[in-house]
Amino acid sequence: MNKLRNFFWWCSGANKSILEKCPTEHEKYFGIGGTVFFTGLFAVISGSYALYFVFNDLYSMQRIISSILFGLIYGSMIFNLDRWIVSSMKKGKNRLAIIRLFLAAIIAFVISKPLELQIFHTSVEYEIENMKQKDIKYKEDALINPLKNDISELESQISNLNKEISEKAKVRDNLISEANGEWDASKGTHVFGNGPVFKKKQSDADRVQKELDEINARNLPLIDKLQKELIAKRDSVKSLSQSVKSKKRGNYDGLDKRINPKRIFKVNNYVILPEGY
Repeated sequence: MNKLRNFFWWCSGANKSILEKCPTEHEKYFGIGGTVFFTGLFAVISGSYALYFVFNDLYSMQRIISSILFGLIYGSMIFNLDRWIVSSMKKGKNRLAIIRLFLAAIIAFVISKPLELQIFHTSVEYEIENMKQKDIKYKEDALINPLKNDISELESQISNLNKEISEKAKVRDNLISEANGEWDASKGTHVFGNGPVFKKKQSDADRVQKELDEINARNLPLIDKLQKELIAKRDSVKSLSQSVKSKKRGNYDGLDKRINPKRIFKVNNYVILPEGY
């Protein structure tokens, strides 16, 4: 107990030899020293926690060691500064008291933010994952949308070429049907046999068939070429999509994305996350 008392006295910046002669001041400086010590301790914890997210690009063990090391340096600085302020304060002079209040506000912010992040860590992780997925989608669209436009254009060209063939084939089929109707007297003039109307219908059907053959000769090789281009574009889209999704991303674990005060709101005792953050 004496060692703890002496340690807290030292933390308060008091002179031990003088303080031992003043028993009424023992508890006062014991409490002051405890306050200074725990201020530094909480500064170490909060600083290490915050710096853990600053060193998010390091390997796991390096990240832990670095955050603890710099947290100890930060906590030591706060401890010594607070100890100096407390030991330098005198009755009737408030300048150092104002400085200590200002320091206390900074320390409270540094301590409270990591605590807030830990309390809401599930919601924060959920939002960070949403941000990650939105960024993946954005980058994927930036790469793939031009290819998708090319795919749409190729599909439209193929569709138009096939449409031209099918429409011409439909005209040919209608003329053949009309010619056959004239032949068996089921349509048209209802005169059975090889009459002039039949010959006209048959001649029109033969003419359209030649036009269809020309269209096929022109369109089918082009359709085949466009189909190959379309397959290549679709393969490129698939490859790029897999590449974007498989790319390692380590920049979503940063302190800036966790500490933003706009992220978390409380409505009717439920934690919600703003859309589009």
